[in-house]
Amino acid sequence: MACKLKIASGRNSLVVYLLSWIYILGGVGVYAISTYTSNKYSAKAHLHYRSIQIIIFILTIFGIIALMMLNLLKFLDLITSLLGFIPTRWGVILIALVLRPFLEKSVIWDSVVSFARVYEIMFGVIVMSLVAMLSWLPGIQSMQTRILFNEAFSRGLHISQILAGKREQS
Repeated sequence: MACKLKIASGRNSLVVYLLSWIYILGGVGVYAISTYTSNKYSAKAHLHYRSIQIIIFILTIFGIIALMMLNLLKFLDLITSLLGFIPTRWGVILIALVLRPFLEKSVIWDSVVSFARVYEIMFGVIVMSLVAMLSWLPGIQSMQTRILFNEAFSRGLHISQILAGKREQS
């Protein structure tokens, strides 16, 4: 099954892959600019650092809105691209790990490490937010408790004996 994006005019040929790599390179570029400004300006010129962050954010939002206004980009394209970006990022990180002996000696390795750290944080937020949403549902809480204490329930553990401090006689 091939991915069809509206921005690629419904084609699923090389254009989709080219647009995906442009999206990835754009994200890496924004990340590189943000990392560079963080290293250069965050300690001494905090105002410059925040202003560059605001400019990057505003330009990204304006770019997305402009593409949507020109009917080149649909909201579903953004969601599809973000979902496709998750395994692609993982693949890029694994490729970087394979090339680790060569990359450790270069300037790129620090960016790869921080890129992987951000990926892990984002993936953890996604997973934990789903777990949090499920735990707030009314029936899930009792099922969660039942699963956690299933072994204790199946052994016939009596809490009153534990609270009273009585030991079982063998």
